[in-house]
Amino acid sequence: MIATELVDHILSFLHSDEDMYTTLKACSLAFPQIADRHLYSHITFYAPDPADHIPMSWHQAFYAKRTNSKGTYVVDPTEFSHLLVDRPHIANCVRVLRIIAGTGLGSPTTALLPVISSNMSNLSQIESITFSSRRLLSWPALDPIFCTALQNSIRLPSIKQAAVSEINGFPLETFHSKNLRSLLLYNLCIAGVDAPTSSYPRLHSLRVDNGPNLSGIVPWMRNDTLHTLSLCIYELDGLSGFWPLIDACSASLVSLELDHKFCGAL
Repeated sequence: MIATELVDHILSFLHSDEDMYTTLKACSLAFPQIADRHLYSHITFYAPDPADHIPMSWHQAFYAKRTNSKGTYVVDPTEFSHLLVDRPHIANCVRVLRIIAGTGLGSPTTALLPVISSNMSNLSQIESITFSSRRLLSWPALDPIFCTALQNSIRLPSIKQAAVSEINGFPLETFHSKNLRSLLLYNLCIAGVDAPTSSYPRLHSLRVDNGPNLSGIVPWMRNDTLHTLSLCIYELDGLSGFWPLIDACSASLVSLELDHKFCGAL
């Protein structure tokens, strides 16, 4: 009989492409307690908007394209909720969660967001979370239950990394967590609120583009913990808007990166 430690070590390599995830899924039937820890450690939920009128075959192709390069396993949110009923241990396996919202010309609210909200409430060990959209959508227009669930997940004690993309009006105070170390903000309009220094995130790494209003982020630098600052510059004169942020973190900054490529990371 093969030692459990050896099986676990072999399965840990199966994260490279869709075929490998198919293998992991087959292994989970025989070794659920071992395979599930790898199969569901990095997952993606995709919530298409009914207004998009895009065939399911396109969604499946989108799943594969967006997840293979990021090393995540795409799980249908409804299927995942059923899995949790029969195999509740899976909830503790998830370490990296990506949520991609599809938006049409109408309301961005989708039937799957409440299901994703319910799933997130069971995931207490997430270390990294990403929320992005195919197109710019409005935070106030989203399902309020989903918004609350997402904010609660970002504030989990286990969270170390967060990324938000294409969300108009996303509240900065969501990131007021002492455990958050890395943050990426791409193409969103955000607003901050006054808060005591003790509630500011103690970031080590921050990536932003020149879309956000950075005035709400500058006070975070009072913690003197930021080591790496990555800025996305669209135009030659775009750097001027970043000077207040650069000046605020100059005492602790070790690395300053000027980049126009990281925005595609989501």
